[in-house]
Amino acid sequence: MSPRPLRIGYTCHDALPSTHTNTQQIIWTLSEVARLGHTVDLCVPAIRGGDAADAGARIARHYG
Repeated sequence: MSPRPLRIGYTCHDALPSTHTNTQQIIWTLSEVARLGHTVDLCVPAIRGGDAADAGARIARHYG
């Protein structure tokens, strides 16, 4: 592992949250990377179910 935290940008072409398996894999992988102390910026084309202000909380609730 790198001696200092990394800043990682990840793009996803799917709107979130979603029931598609690939979005679950993306969220779980990036969550683990963040848990290890790295900064992750996730860029998605659209947020489903409301405005972007509470998007992070809504995505977290959906994926657990």
